[in-house]
Amino acid sequence: MVGSRVANLHRPSFGSVTDGLASGGAAKGSGGPATDIDDDRLVAYALAAEPVFAGMRALIGQLSGMLILAQARRWRDIADQPDLAVVRERRNEVADYLSLVEAPESRQADLQRLKEAMAHVDEAVVIVAEMHPRQIDEGVARAAVRLKAAYRLMQSACDHRLGLAMVDPRDACCSCGSKLA
Repeated sequence: MVGSRVANLHRPSFGSVTDGLASGGAAKGSGGPATDIDDDRLVAYALAAEPVFAGMRALIGQLSGMLILAQARRWRDIADQPDLAVVRERRNEVADYLSLVEAPESRQADLQRLKEAMAHVDEAVVIVAEMHPRQIDEGVARAAVRLKAAYRLMQSACDHRLGLAMVDPRDACCSCGSKLA
């Protein structure tokens, strides 16, 4: 049984792959009962993709925060900020995790979305690194477009039954995200 195997692989940050399935949880986008959860490849995909989702959530959040600070503080040279080095390191870790993800046929489109989302994050990092003081507003706008695109792609690859989810920034504890969301 998959549930017993998942229990052995469960990590606190992952949630349970079987959450919601005992009550007849729906397959992604189908509106019907889950049919592919017993596939070992799907479980392996979920376990491999979870660090990608966690890392992308962190990357998108950190880059968004940097954009807010860049605009508010009018940083002279954002490329020299230590946060950018941390973003690059985290980005490399996420890319490493992403390279290890093997998706079953039913999740190939989701895996492609994850790769496209990573490309948008990469573009946002380049934009942030190349921002100049006189072009902060333009750079913030361009990077925000990339981050929003990455977020949308991640949202479309979500499967809450598998613990693969993004958090909606519109429900954040402050309204500063409304400019970027």
